[in-house]
Amino acid sequence: MEPSTPGGVIPMHRLTKFDVFTDLEQKGEEILKTAKLAHVNNLEGFVVTTADETYSFSNDDLLSSVATITRIPELCGVQVKDHTPKQLGRLVSPRGGEGIGSAGRPGLVTGSLTGQKVVQVAIPGEGVGRVVALTGGGEVHEWGGNSGVPETISKRYFEGKAVISVVCSFEETLALTEDGRIFQWGKSSYKPCRSDLRSTPVTKIVASRKALFALTVDENLYWWMDQGSGTTTTSVWSKVTTSPEFRNIQDIATCWKRDVLVVELKNKSLFRDELVNQGFKIEPYFTNSINNVTDMYYVTRRTIGATRAGEIKPRTVGGDIATLWRTNENADVTFSVEGKTITAHKLILTCRSDYFAKMFSNEWKEGDGSKIEIKDTKHDVFEAFLFYIYHDEVKFLDDEYENIFDLMKLADSYCDITIRRECERILIHNIDEDNAFFLVRNAASANASALESTVVQYIFENGLLADKSSPQELIDLVGMEAFQKLAMAAIYHCSIVRDRGVQQEF
Repeated sequence: MEPSTPGGVIPMHRLTKFDVFTDLEQKGEEILKTAKLAHVNNLEGFVVTTADETYSFSNDDLLSSVATITRIPELCGVQVKDHTPKQLGRLVSPRGGEGIGSAGRPGLVTGSLTGQKVVQVAIPGEGVGRVVALTGGGEVHEWGGNSGVPETISKRYFEGKAVISVVCSFEETLALTEDGRIFQWGKSSYKPCRSDLRSTPVTKIVASRKALFALTVDENLYWWMDQGSGTTTTSVWSKVTTSPEFRNIQDIATCWKRDVLVVELKNKSLFRDELVNQGFKIEPYFTNSINNVTDMYYVTRRTIGATRAGEIKPRTVGGDIATLWRTNENADVTFSVEGKTITAHKLILTCRSDYFAKMFSNEWKEGDGSKIEIKDTKHDVFEAFLFYIYHDEVKFLDDEYENIFDLMKLADSYCDITIRRECERILIHNIDEDNAFFLVRNAASANASALESTVVQYIFENGLLADKSSPQELIDLVGMEAFQKLAMAAIYHCSIVRDRGVQQEF
């Protein structure tokens, strides 16, 4: 999920998404220019620079929007690897160091962690003072509460297996072993017990404030809700209810404080949902989609890192597919669009698109022959559709709204929900006075209901109808269908204003 960044520096636009890193003085801006690691926890942020200098950015002064920047000398020159946030304190895990920095002024943790390399830290609850750490050897260490010194939890509680991951909710701690088993214990109990989720091996565990989640090898998602007992639990794990569109879950992440769950599908689509009293239910609502890595880290409050200069990034399937697009190596199908040709690979198109799978299944006439003519479509738009199949990325710039809209409309006609939603998201985030009337006129033709409602709201909130002299002028501008929707919205808007006026009189 983490993109490569030249020189090992986090791009500024990824950092300024967080309030604590905006409206900085020159010193703060210079620090961010060399940031290789960053973590934000509400109004406090931490930055590690390429020179291994660590700084705290605090914005808890309600009278000032400028963050207070403090150098943390204890964490300078020690190759900080990650931050684990905790209310009124921090834990910082150094790369290759011994132990972790403790809450308050950073200091080296000793006890059973002396000489050990820590690879993961988890903190159950706020103000509880208890910490769980996992070492490279697969051992779990715990301290806090009645014991201020780390102690090793015997491997016999994990049936002799090495632990590869630990997470904590407010009440519970969960450990995943190398063979896919999970063990669970409460904050007042130091005896992990095997969970009742035993039907299939688990590949990943995460936790929010109130719930624990487990992703199994068969790509199903299970969850357990805290009961507030504080002891070893016998509660039953439940399978998360998902719609057919949300099968093939590849990865999961959470934001502990906000009880937010993020799900990544195999097609790289990201969706979020929040914990409610009835439990988690993931549904394909557009408003819950997350479409870039920055948003992913913003939602889950995970540490943002940067690729070091000269670091060799391992090959990925996605990267290899993108390379095939660039080189055209072994291409076996040619499309003709507006007299221009585009080459591609049938196997990739078939795997990534139901439309092309049917085209090449000999059900459609278009699939016959080595050259396929595409009608009623612009060359650049069709090429962008294929580009997305290979790259999971819209190639047009954000301000190329007509091209993005045409791509969205093509994706809708090809029943490609992922591409259509990505285009709709881009258009929604870039509505302005130049494109508002174009979008409101055409949104319905691409079944872009979220875009349509958003742009109607934008038109009224920004007074864009004020200079339209007559209804006919507006009809000529946006068409009859959009005009009727704007008229209904205007009636509703006026009723809201009237009701507010009546309430103020009383």
